[in-house]
Amino acid sequence: MKLTFTILSFCFVGCYYSQQSEAKAIKKNVVLINNEAVQPISGTTPQIAFTDNNALKARIAAIDSHVHAIDIKVKYVSSDQDQRERAQKMGWFDQMEKTKKELTIEKMELENKLKSNP
Repeated sequence: MKLTFTILSFCFVGCYYSQQSEAKAIKKNVVLINNEAVQPISGTTPQIAFTDNNALKARIAAIDSHVHAIDIKVKYVSSDQDQRERAQKMGWFDQMEKTKKELTIEKMELENKLKSNP
């Protein structure tokens, strides 16, 4: 009986202390993971202040690659009747157009920053 009680006690204590390392919300949009504050990323636009021209060029290249990948995927989905109908029902084509517009706007903003930086 003592052995059973001891084993159960260790199980409860172990479960209690192991759950303390999981993510806990402390503020709006800030999460603790392993006792470090982390800002969640949302949407397609990163919240990064680009100051280096190389970083700007790398982000522009990433946007171009993303837009190209979207174009390829849209062509692929459009080529199959079943996939095209399913994508239209889900609004996938509209979502891809919205994403492309957001990426294009971000690219234009980054290009303007690149032009304004010497």
